[in-house]
Amino acid sequence: MRALPSMNSAREAAPSIECETTGRTDSISGGDPERTATLGIVRGEDREPPAFLWDPVGDIFYHLPRSSVVCGKDPACGIRLEHATVSRRHARIERMATGWRILDLASRNGVFLRGERILREGEACMHDVLMLGGQPLVIVPEPAPAAMQRAHASFHTRSAELCRELETARKAAATASPVLIGGATGTGKEWMSRFIHEHSGRRGQMVALNCGALSRELLESELFGHVRGAFTGADGARMGLVAQAAGGTLFLDEIAEMLPGQQAALLRFLENRTYRPVGADREQRSDARIVAATHADLHQLASRGIFRPDLLYRLMEIRLELPPLARRKSDFPLLLRCFEAPDTGPREWGRLLAHDWPGNLRELRHVCTQARWFGWKRALSELERNTPISAEKAGEPAVVPESPAQIRDLERRMIQQTLQRCGRNTSAAARELGLPRSTLVNRMRALGMP
Repeated sequence: MRALPSMNSAREAAPSIECETTGRTDSISGGDPERTATLGIVRGEDREPPAFLWDPVGDIFYHLPRSSVVCGKDPACGIRLEHATVSRRHARIERMATGWRILDLASRNGVFLRGERILREGEACMHDVLMLGGQPLVIVPEPAPAAMQRAHASFHTRSAELCRELETARKAAATASPVLIGGATGTGKEWMSRFIHEHSGRRGQMVALNCGALSRELLESELFGHVRGAFTGADGARMGLVAQAAGGTLFLDEIAEMLPGQQAALLRFLENRTYRPVGADREQRSDARIVAATHADLHQLASRGIFRPDLLYRLMEIRLELPPLARRKSDFPLLLRCFEAPDTGPREWGRLLAHDWPGNLRELRHVCTQARWFGWKRALSELERNTPISAEKAGEPAVVPESPAQIRDLERRMIQQTLQRCGRNTSAAARELGLPRSTLVNRMRALGMP
């Protein structure tokens, strides 16, 4: 990758993707505006949404056809790769009803799917990471059109899914209706609320409140204010956030943390735009626009009696859902530039893309900061240390291959573990691995195994 620009310049330089529907071309460039190519899709070829194989090192998207495509160095391959560890005919990718079948075409350095080597074939899904030797590749949805990417460059995305939500948010901004933003922790819900406020044309300020950070008494006081003497310690009157956000936007994060009494007060405000400060005798009015956010399933909480259904339906007049980072992997080049990360190579890309990113953008920003201060080696080591390991995978190495020697070592361990389970019976081991016995024996000889 080129030297990374500052955050501001990254926002101005979001890559564009130009597509044509005529001609035959296998890839489109997403990393360099000067490297553009056409995208050939046969009209009516497939009712399913188009899918692409994304090369993060070159930032290139290769169209995945409905039938099959061969990946390798050979010029005759449908997807031609130049990495030193890629064989001439390395792997075949076949479209299935439920995903893609990945076949290793007797490659020298192997095919890895979700961190594990496939000895014959494997089944991949959207957003899965492949390693062809040391070349990382990701199956991704079709990127958003270039015009839509440019319109939302401040979000550093080319995800069609996120761009659709941003288009909805832009339309919602022109209304006074409440907006409910869903999405996992760290997906950018407050960022989305600021996007709505900035495009609303409202002259008032945006005020934010985390509903889970305050007790019941303090939350009501923060929202609606209080008069002097309303409770112990109330030495003077205080204006609430609803009043401060008049003419603007009030962002309520973690709305699911509100208690039933607080929910009733918020519902009353949404219904008639009036509220009563704690300890006051008279109601007051405010035109603050409410934008709420949560990572919880409010429908489920409502069915359990924890969240008021009437408030839920009032809040979700306009509903937005932010996709997790695991569904935005092709956004990584833009996000790494935004977070001012150092240069990345195939080894770093393989590890970054194989991670599940439960902390989403917040976690990625932390890793980029660590990489900028201490280098990628330390940042990625810390990332792997802090990754939870499921019980069924405990003891199994989640390996991203870095060299042919590591690949051979992993293959040797896999064969040894299978032989141990099968009592050293090579025929049974070959059946479990999905290989002919002769192929397994030849691989064992090549690996120097007894």
